Amino acid sequence: SRDFERAKEEAHKILSEDPNDVDGHILLANTHAALKNMEASLEEIQTAIRLAPATSRRTESEPDSST
Repeated sequence: SRDFERAKEEAHKILSEDPNDVDGHILLANTHAALKNMEASLEEIQTAIRLAPATSRRTESEPDSST
């Protein structure tokens, strides 16, 4: 739990420098989830999605439908 608290502090530091940092929001979401704060985790994931809606986890073998 102490490691998750440190990770949460790091995420807040990242986001204080750049509130639009998608990775910072994902890190914060993961730490909230690990600390059993699912509502806050969901809010952070939704923010990350809103900031980077086109980001996906396609594998290189999957076609890119945008071309």
